[in-house]
Amino acid sequence: MDIKITQRSFPRSLFLLLSSVLLMTVSVYAQTYEKIADVYFKNNQFCESVQYYDIHLSNFSDRNALMKRGKAHFHCGDLKKAIEDFENARLLGYSKTDLQYYLAKSHHLKGNYETAIEFYKTYMSQIYSNHRARKLISDEIKRCVSGINLQFKPLENDIENLGGEINTVLSETKLIESPTIENKYYFTRSKTSGNIKSAILQFTADEPGISGPTNLNENHDYYNEILLAISEDAQKIYFERQDYKSSKFGLFINEYDPGIPPLEKVNPFISPVNIENGDRDFFVINDSSFLFSSIYYTGYGGYDIFLTGIRNGSWFKPINLGPAVNSPFDEISPCVSPDAKQLYFSSNRLESVGGYDVFGSNFNSGFFDWTIPVNLGMPMNSPGDELHFLLSDDGISGFLSSNRKTDGFGDFDLYRFFFIKPFFDPVEVYMDPSEDLVFLDTSKIEKISLPVKKVEIPTNDPPLNKEDNDVIVAVEIPVKTGEKRDSLRQNIIGFEEKIIASSDKEILSGQNKTDGNIYLKPLYYTEGVEASENKINSELLSTIAEIMNKYPASTLLLTVHCSKSSLHVIDLLVTLNASDGIIEFLKKQGISVERIRILSVGSSLPLAKPDVSDRLKSASRRFNNRIDIQLFDLPDDSGVIIEKPFVVNHLKDETWAIYQSIIQGLSYKILYSMTYDTPEKLNYLSMIEDCTIEKNPADNSYRIFSGLYTKFAHAREAKEILEEETGIHLAIIPMINGREISDSAIADAAKKYPDLEYYLATLKR
Repeated sequence: MDIKITQRSFPRSLFLLLSSVLLMTVSVYAQTYEKIADVYFKNNQFCESVQYYDIHLSNFSDRNALMKRGKAHFHCGDLKKAIEDFENARLLGYSKTDLQYYLAKSHHLKGNYETAIEFYKTYMSQIYSNHRARKLISDEIKRCVSGINLQFKPLENDIENLGGEINTVLSETKLIESPTIENKYYFTRSKTSGNIKSAILQFTADEPGISGPTNLNENHDYYNEILLAISEDAQKIYFERQDYKSSKFGLFINEYDPGIPPLEKVNPFISPVNIENGDRDFFVINDSSFLFSSIYYTGYGGYDIFLTGIRNGSWFKPINLGPAVNSPFDEISPCVSPDAKQLYFSSNRLESVGGYDVFGSNFNSGFFDWTIPVNLGMPMNSPGDELHFLLSDDGISGFLSSNRKTDGFGDFDLYRFFFIKPFFDPVEVYMDPSEDLVFLDTSKIEKISLPVKKVEIPTNDPPLNKEDNDVIVAVEIPVKTGEKRDSLRQNIIGFEEKIIASSDKEILSGQNKTDGNIYLKPLYYTEGVEASENKINSELLSTIAEIMNKYPASTLLLTVHCSKSSLHVIDLLVTLNASDGIIEFLKKQGISVERIRILSVGSSLPLAKPDVSDRLKSASRRFNNRIDIQLFDLPDDSGVIIEKPFVVNHLKDETWAIYQSIIQGLSYKILYSMTYDTPEKLNYLSMIEDCTIEKNPADNSYRIFSGLYTKFAHAREAKEILEEETGIHLAIIPMINGREISDSAIADAAKKYPDLEYYLATLKR
């Protein structure tokens, strides 16, 4: 009997059963990850939720999960992925109204204002006519319109993120420079979980690199602390403090005491400013005048800015800055310029481009009121929030906090900004911030009495049983994947090359689109760094080379200044050497050195006051380490315009301006000597009054000059005195606009400048 062996078929019912079990297992597995993601999401830990939504969505086309992951991406700052998820959720049939809102908000934050307006309008069409959100959305549409308008405004500022060495996935706010220690900074870092949610940190950014950040308060285990202000002499620190046990916030002051760690010996700052009433953003103008924002005192709607202070030993009741500054919206984070003539603040009024923007107002002493606040524009402002604007002592740079989604590391990041040109015209009258404020109407002062009392700091409480999420500083905060970790040293110290020169590409190249002219700014340099290596300077020098190659008859005079040292002779030598790299740069661009002259004036013609307090020395150096440009023999239609250097009013020294007025037109110098010896070998330089040195790079010769005179008679008198003192025969050199008049041109020049006839008469003898 033949036995036929056949392969037994797998029972279909068993196959279906196993398949169902497998699918159920995958489903349960995926749903478990969705639940984990939802837990993170509900606890506002959006970034942590994304990876679990990713696993869930790799197995399911879940429109609700797509919407939640999109919101998580939105809150984590990844707007591109957020929009992708929102659009995919819509394709899968998600139709709730929050979809239109988040699409609108995402495009708004990306600066896609027209697209955002369309989604905002769609959202409004889907909600009830009496819905409370309609007014808010209408305001957002108006802010988008402001953004569209500001896009066409010429750039007047620039801004840079300080980088991943300071900014983290947490929130960094309110950076303040030390008033007395150069390159030292303080700021607040905050987080949303743990007992200790905020701490004041400090760091330095000097030549070796970054030191810190570290906690300023060694006893930080007990308190949440938020930095508010530091006094001009750095002897007082104003800050908010919350005992984590009582949950009560208060305004405190720490007065410096040698040998006692910072923030250990503190007192409540008893003032009309009450943190528990919602008062915020305390700003110190001087020891007796303060600004703050309040929703508690009577105002014009939302948070308003108030002024308070001490007069004749008593506090006066807070004074609202009035409707010129305050609006029905919020005005927060006030500060004033170093000369106390400009007010800056953040506001979510309709003229912002989204959230809080920085606005500025100038005090008009004629009308005794503030000018209409003006939006500072982009890129300083963004569709996000810009807060804690603080102007540095140089008056044209500073720091702010922003939660913009384009280049941030976390929630709020710290940024450094600078003005390409002064936001306000320099004021004619300097108001010393130590004096009573001009904008304080003393007739409105209503004195109030406040007690002063001290509190004891607990010393016996056991330290917190801290978990990892209670640590503010001790752990390394990871940088976003794909983000470049910038060097803070580069961003803070290297950023100084942008402080005064423009970083706008069109201006860097010298071209101004609005009128077709070519604008040239002075060159700024840092001690010990070759001026031509500065990116800003190299682009300006390239523009100068283009002009000189286009006009072969043109010549260049570079007047080199420096900040003051101990001896004028040393400063003269420093400024001579500062131009060496520039000459080599121009030679490589095809410019003959015979067309270049270098005038070294040392520190004798300061633009900024050299003798200033320690806190202003860095700003003074930035303005005075400078190379002024003069181009001669250009055709009238060349379109080349040499811009004068700018200095903030409270640092202005009139010496440079006086010098400029003298050299315009006819002037005279006394030629002391001409030599091929390097100036370092000339031991008589220190004896020459008002000494300047001109270098001819073509043959490395030097001409030593003394004095500057507008009349030939004055120059001749000074020359005769010098000849009698030295026994050396000297010469008088006539100049027009700072350049020596050639022998062939003197006769024609005398027709315009009759004083030259006296000079010509001496030549005929």
